[in-house]
Amino acid sequence: ESQVENERLLPLGIALSDLETGISEQVQKLGKVLVGIRPEAIEISPQGVLTGEVTACEYMGDHYVLELKYRDILLTATTVASPETVVGKSVRFGVNGKSLLFFELSAGARL
Repeated sequence: ESQVENERLLPLGIALSDLETGISEQVQKLGKVLVGIRPEAIEISPQGVLTGEVTACEYMGDHYVLELKYRDILLTATTVASPETVVGKSVRFGVNGKSLLFFELSAGARL
């Protein structure tokens, strides 16, 4: 569950202006939404604005699957690059706002 505060989607801190055209207005109007984050929407990068703890890392042959703990949220990320981290260490990441999925809290309908 996320909420809009100061033109940002919390707790991820994504600016509404970074969202897909048309979605930001709907999210702003509702105030609170359910956010779906696909693993490929999480971008592991030293320039990432968020920091999470790696709780699991598995090599899948052509990519890695990481489980990250950000605050009290467990996120799953994929990356083709070999992560330079181990379980228990911190990693910086960002979330591609255009890849997020949004749902109404009451009806569960996708926006």
